Amino acid sequence: MEGMMIMHLILSLFLILIVSTLLKAGFQKVNLPLVIGELLTGILLGPALLG
Repeated sequence: MEGMMIMHLILSLFLILIVSTLLKAGFQKVNLPLVIGELLTGILLGPALLG
């Protein structure tokens, strides 16, 4: 049971990292601050994945 929880946490963090990297690349192309991409990822995915 605890192994499942750890695996879910690792997968969630991995997904947040990937989406954050993609958003940062998009924000970089339109010359916006990169940190906004990271913040947006946290706002959108954080509560949905980590509860």
